[in-house]
Amino acid sequence: MSNSRLIYLLFFTFMLCCFGQISTTHAANLYSFIMLDTDDRDIGADRDLISIDTWLTKISRNTGLIEKRHILKIEGDMVSEQKGLEQAKALLENSGHGPGDVVIFYYSGHGLSSETSEKWPRLAMGGKTTKSQNFLEVEYVREVLSKKNPQLLLILVDACNNSALPIFPSLTKDLLSNPELPESYKKLFLGYEGILIASSSKKGEVSYGTQVSGGVFTRAFADQLRKQLISTSPSWEAIATALDGKPLTPGGAFTDTKQHPQFDISKLKAKNGVLIHSPAQPVVSPLPSVVSPPPSRLLCKDGPKAYFKKEGRKCCFISHSNEEIMCY
Repeated sequence: MSNSRLIYLLFFTFMLCCFGQISTTHAANLYSFIMLDTDDRDIGADRDLISIDTWLTKISRNTGLIEKRHILKIEGDMVSEQKGLEQAKALLENSGHGPGDVVIFYYSGHGLSSETSEKWPRLAMGGKTTKSQNFLEVEYVREVLSKKNPQLLLILVDACNNSALPIFPSLTKDLLSNPELPESYKKLFLGYEGILIASSSKKGEVSYGTQVSGGVFTRAFADQLRKQLISTSPSWEAIATALDGKPLTPGGAFTDTKQHPQFDISKLKAKNGVLIHSPAQPVVSPLPSVVSPPPSRLLCKDGPKAYFKKEGRKCCFISHSNEEIMCY
């Protein structure tokens, strides 16, 4: 081979390497992993799916990211045969995302406080009757998805974080639509790198859902996201500051009950390299692990869906394991 031909091949190889390095500095794909408990119709995961579908479509359209969407519905044999965890892990571990991609993990369903985490809940991958070995840990999600070094990883969890799996009557909450700026989408989803993790309630608290509007946290997060998307200077820090540790009230008959979302943005930074610091954690009085619904909302229906039973003239709210919690 002549020297001139060798030099040409080396130059061509060098240019390919450079091009490959440059291409990974810009997010190309939007990978999403959406896991929802659609077996339990009372908690509004179906409505959350509509919200998430809207978010992802708008993000892709306004940023140019190519969507790679994965949806796992917890129903059927995932509940009856407890196969949810196996399918969830296979989906996460076989993801094709890599450096430069944006990855969003979203869970809406039942959850319990974790024995291994001081902060994040365990995610019930077998519905409200999930066996102890069939829970997905948030830290596992972070570890698996961050291993491939995506540019931006968002982990959003709308689930209870207490020691039981209670079901509550549906509630409603209206939201206002706001105009959104394409440039603000780019700043949030292309202008940041690192990891954001958020869950709907602190350890020991329940999270509320509604058949009409979905999870209370999901709707509140959507509110704050929209506020940033109409701003010319949007930031994830502003969203975390607005929600982290702040009480969310479901409303309706549950005006005296609250849940407090929690965020970790300590590993998130703007592309200029400035780290975003998690907002200060306010001191919050702990809530009881189970909040009993007031008598006016008790349905006293038979069957596992309602989780109420009659005891003579009394109406009892019971747990998923058929243990009596409160009677009226």
